Amino acid sequence: MGLILPICYGELGMTGDEIGQATPWEIQRRIEGYGVRMKNQRMFTASFITTPVINAGYRSPKRPVTPAKLLPEDFRTATDQEEQDEWLVMAKAEEERREKLKHE
Repeated sequence: MGLILPICYGELGMTGDEIGQATPWEIQRRIEGYGVRMKNQRMFTASFITTPVINAGYRSPKRPVTPAKLLPEDFRTATDQEEQDEWLVMAKAEEERREKLKHE
């Protein structure tokens, strides 16, 4: 609890009443949402502010800098591939179920 309260009061801007009424699940979802918002903000800043300034400067690099080079962890799609695989397994299972029902 000691680690969660500073996050709730600081980054999430929750009041004492909101913290008291929230379930642990709700607090976890809010923390995850905050992480996603910060990632999106970093990606936006890198895409539309930082890389254009670096690439358009007087001594710009020979090879253009991309946002993915600046923030490789934010632009990584490994979790996206895992999620796609999970959806593919679910879709195959559903298709097999439909085929069984069709032949009955």
